[in-house]
Amino acid sequence: MANIKCKVCGTEFPAIRERHYISRDMTKMGLVATLGSTDEPALYDSFDCPNCGCQVNAQSRNRCYTIPCEGACEDDD
Repeated sequence: MANIKCKVCGTEFPAIRERHYISRDMTKMGLVATLGSTDEPALYDSFDCPNCGCQVNAQSRNRCYTIPCEGACEDDD
């Protein structure tokens, strides 16, 4: 199992599933977002340091992509 090191206090801790969550960059909301860019916020695999509580972003995370069906997406009988 890989260890993660907190950049604030230097504590190393295991990257376990129970501490994992997905975080995102700050983004504009409401009317400003509608009129602005269509870029999506960056997503990260994140953990909280058990010593100081600071957020540690392990790596960036890509969204899943599903190829759209051409025409109807129904099962052929």
